[in-house]
Amino acid sequence: MADITLTYELSTDGTYYIVEGTDGDGDTVDIPREYNGKPVKEIETEAFRNNTNIKNVIIPDSITSIGTHTFSGCTSLTSVKIGNGVTSIGSYAFYGCTSLTSVVIPDSVTIILDRVFLGCSSLESITLPFVGRNKTATTASATTLFGYIFGS
Repeated sequence: MADITLTYELSTDGTYYIVEGTDGDGDTVDIPREYNGKPVKEIETEAFRNNTNIKNVIIPDSITSIGTHTFSGCTSLTSVKIGNGVTSIGSYAFYGCTSLTSVVIPDSVTIILDRVFLGCSSLESITLPFVGRNKTATTASATTLFGYIFGS
């Protein structure tokens, strides 16, 4: 396993970093908790989209959100470890990750947007903290159904 070199963007308020993407051809995305002495808190929308080299992803507790299409099209992705700081997962975040076999969504996640796992044809096991779009849903609707995260 070779780590991918990551690229970063400083937040607009200058207090933390956002992972923008990659600069290299490794197969493991191991996001650090800190970069240049500041916390790494977000993964930008489409940061790793269509990167077919990625096999493993390790997201630390410092990350609070996984953006839309962050890992979509990463067809070699087999393993994802999501840290306990993540509270939201954007639409299509793992769309088309055809080699992903299992994933555990931590209890810290309160919002999972639509079609997060659409096209994950090898997914055999998923552990969720709730069913539907968010942890606080109290009525039945299209966004509270289990299939919501898989799309149609």
